[in-house]
Amino acid sequence: LLVYENQSSYFSYAISPLENIIHDEAYDTGLNDIEDNKNKVQWVTLFNSIIIVANILIHLLAHHTKIFGEDGQAFRRGALSWNLIKEEGEYYRLLTSMFLHSDFEHLINNMLVLFFVGDNVERAAGKIKYLLIYFGSGIIAGIASFGYNMIKDRNVLSIGASGAIFGVVGAMAYILLINKGRLEDISGRQVVLFILFSLYGGIANANIDNAAHIGGLIGGIILAMILYKRPKKHKNDKISQRYQ
Repeated sequence: LLVYENQSSYFSYAISPLENIIHDEAYDTGLNDIEDNKNKVQWVTLFNSIIIVANILIHLLAHHTKIFGEDGQAFRRGALSWNLIKEEGEYYRLLTSMFLHSDFEHLINNMLVLFFVGDNVERAAGKIKYLLIYFGSGIIAGIASFGYNMIKDRNVLSIGASGAIFGVVGAMAYILLINKGRLEDISGRQVVLFILFSLYGGIANANIDNAAHIGGLIGGIILAMILYKRPKKHKNDKISQRYQ
């Protein structure tokens, strides 16, 4: 509260009562709670963490135990294959292929990206919407891979969570776009560079399923456009910004 020198001394009697009112109002309006929440750091989110743990657990069970059969059985039974889906009706492969990885390096690369990007998207979109984005993108990625390999008549088996992860990255790109280029500790430039380098890596490596990556990326953007709504600024946010 500012009382200028050229104002009547009458206002000097009002300084203390008005400052007390403003102090109490700050607590009543929740301004202090807003600042506290901004300073809190949430290191992990629930569903993203569960997905990461599930991928690691399934990898360990598939490669280091015989619970899914002999070594390689889980891969053959759960991998994405257009002819087995089309001819045998094994549609479950669109889901199971998302939890299988060829080796530990493949698993770690995917889970590291998911750990850093997935947490941000889950916090921004919410838990249920995040699940819809992740699994919806993974299924769209599988359909894209299915269709591309069927058209090319390529009898290949495809596994990995990267299609779903590209969907999460695509959702993050859309969320950043409508939030003016930055959200938490991730910038739009970082996401764009990640997408470009990942797609380039896929083109340079014949073993990468680029159709799944591109399908997942587009799917994530579309799902984010449908599901994500930019939060409206609360009155209290405007008040706190005005007084800072």
